[in-house]
Amino acid sequence: MVSRLTSRFTARQAAGYLFVRSMPRQAPISIDGQRGSELTDRRLIAPVGEHDIVIRTSQTCRQRVTVTAFRTEVVECVQ
Repeated sequence: MVSRLTSRFTARQAAGYLFVRSMPRQAPISIDGQRGSELTDRRLIAPVGEHDIVIRTSQTCRQRVTVTAFRTEVVECVQ
């Protein structure tokens, strides 16, 4: 999934970060509808812009975040 995210921007395009965490930990993460092998708690590089984040624990948490250049946006799912 990270390679799919990073393939969407070039070296000249700004990127930011997502820190995705949940309780319980080790929950699957989907970004923009794409499921990868990443699990929470994890910091990911993402292109600047809007992203839909889904964390699947015993419940499904959905959050839309705006990634800003060189900043870390926190996405949290606590049950």
